[in-house]
Amino acid sequence: MTQATQRQAAARDLRMRPRFTGHAPHGRARFQVLLQNALDTSSGVRGTTFEFSAVLKVAEQDRHFWSPQLHLALDDGEDQTLIHGRFSPHPTVWSGFLALYLAIAFSGIVGVIFGTSQWTLGVTPTALLAGPVAIVLTGAVYLAARTGRRLGRDQMMELSTFLADATGFQRNSPDHA
Repeated sequence: MTQATQRQAAARDLRMRPRFTGHAPHGRARFQVLLQNALDTSSGVRGTTFEFSAVLKVAEQDRHFWSPQLHLALDDGEDQTLIHGRFSPHPTVWSGFLALYLAIAFSGIVGVIFGTSQWTLGVTPTALLAGPVAIVLTGAVYLAARTGRRLGRDQMMELSTFLADATGFQRNSPDHA
């Protein structure tokens, strides 16, 4: 898959944390040695390898708020390593977005409940506006996340290219599971 095709697939993917699958043409132990050697000599990518996983990050000097991380789950295959990858923002950014979604949902639900109470009491149900406002705010947070993903796209491609160059990784296709 070419980089242009990968970019088009990423643009159509509505998930905030894009996923993919692929394989490397050697066993997991060899894959981890190749990846660790590449990480040790790289100035642009940092990361950590574990027994059945790895995390790749953009080097500190190139990192910004929207910089992605690449999480890899490694499985043994016949003479190859099966790889399930997932791009995600830094855990603090991801936690912040989840907290925003929860706060908006909570406020919207409480507002609708309060508005329904107002309505049943014969008072003007102005609190019912919390429902549509929560929906609009959820859309705004989602658009902010998509904008952040687009701002981190070049670094996503950098991490993908690093993985392919270091280990011989070949992407199967975007994972739509």
